[in-house]
Amino acid sequence: MTLLMNRTSFFVKQAALVLFFACVLGLGVVFFAPLLTRNLKLLIALPFAGAALILMSLNFRWTIIVIITTRALLDPILEQTKSHGGPGIGGLLNLFMILMVLVTAARFPDKVKKCRFLIPWVFFLAACLPMIYRSPVRSQSIRTWLMLLTYACVFFAPFLALKDEKDKAFWVRLLIISSFLPILIACAGFIFKHPMFYLDGRLNGTFSHPNILAFYVLLVITMVLYVLKTGILKLTVAKKVMLNFYLVLLMIILVLTQTRSAWISCAMLFFLYGVLKEKKMLIFLFLGVLLLTATPQVQSRLKDLTEGTGARKHEKLNSMAWRVRLWQSAYPLMLQKPVLGYGLGTFQDYSIDFFPLANWKGSPAHNVFVEAIFETGFVGLLSYLAIFGWMLKALYKRMRSSVGAFSREAVIAIVCIVSYLISCYADNLNYYLAFNWYFYFFIGLILAGINLKTKPKPEETNF
Repeated sequence: MTLLMNRTSFFVKQAALVLFFACVLGLGVVFFAPLLTRNLKLLIALPFAGAALILMSLNFRWTIIVIITTRALLDPILEQTKSHGGPGIGGLLNLFMILMVLVTAARFPDKVKKCRFLIPWVFFLAACLPMIYRSPVRSQSIRTWLMLLTYACVFFAPFLALKDEKDKAFWVRLLIISSFLPILIACAGFIFKHPMFYLDGRLNGTFSHPNILAFYVLLVITMVLYVLKTGILKLTVAKKVMLNFYLVLLMIILVLTQTRSAWISCAMLFFLYGVLKEKKMLIFLFLGVLLLTATPQVQSRLKDLTEGTGARKHEKLNSMAWRVRLWQSAYPLMLQKPVLGYGLGTFQDYSIDFFPLANWKGSPAHNVFVEAIFETGFVGLLSYLAIFGWMLKALYKRMRSSVGAFSREAVIAIVCIVSYLISCYADNLNYYLAFNWYFYFFIGLILAGINLKTKPKPEETNF
């Protein structure tokens, strides 16, 4: 009788969850209704997306598995469902992610209480809320805030899903395996020079811009290094050789994206790891840099930085000089509202007025920190940096208090975060949604594993 009652209660809860998401989907259809008459692709895709989301809502774990294995492939599809720059199926997926995590968190309040890393996220998101009201483009501000909320949800997902060290190995394995198909498509895109995957001489793969592919590849490089150095997965000699070859392939793809900020971040990743843990890594880094600087792609991109510096009037600026000019143009306005800024998601719209070189759509900041000060003031910037501060503090403590694989794990997570922050200096990293989902899930996974009670040997897992 007790078993029957438990099963009945389980099915009632599942039915209630499906009904809840069906209602949300219905409201979403009403919201998207004006777009359906203008976008046939969205009209066709919406029923399939709705059915998939309802089915995924039955199981939180399987939802995360599906998202990890597919999200890096979806940008070309999701871009097709947008209408005049408005929301598409991607917006519905973001809303679903938020609701899934919030509902699951409500079911397991003890896990929420134990996750101290949520505190800076809550402060940051709360600090950004008044910036929506201050914004002259509130629809854009709301979309930006919801995007940031998805990052918090993805970061928190491992705290809800992780069971033990063996389960942690499962998620790491899944992250690595999920990268195979996007990397394979990127390779095919380069070989056949298909315009969908090879954009203006730069490799973008399944992402909408080469920079996004570059930072995704950099994250995969970090995860491969993590697997090789921590022993979290059982690797035979053959598998170690395959992973090392995969690492070389990832480096080649990183070069083909021609994203200089990702190159610098990659060099800093290996440099910091070498300084903190393995000095011999510095030798391989030096040899690798010498080898890469001999390639035509790297030489060409580095040469661009020496031309168009703005020293001569009316010359075309290189991308870095253009960025510096953009930031300098924004400084006077930033000084006028340094505390709360001009409103979340407003930099690009305002840039039309203060930056002469902006096009009719405006220019993104290409610097997360400048953008944060401009849009949310120092209140937003400090609360944003606090998120990483809390992570780094916990990881540093872990590095100092542990030895062996656990210490190396903490170091890799630290250098991953530092390389991320370095990338924030010259790129619109906050708007690379697919990459950020993988980044925050990976970091969340490592942090969630810190307090695991069981510490099985690496031999208990298989790659």
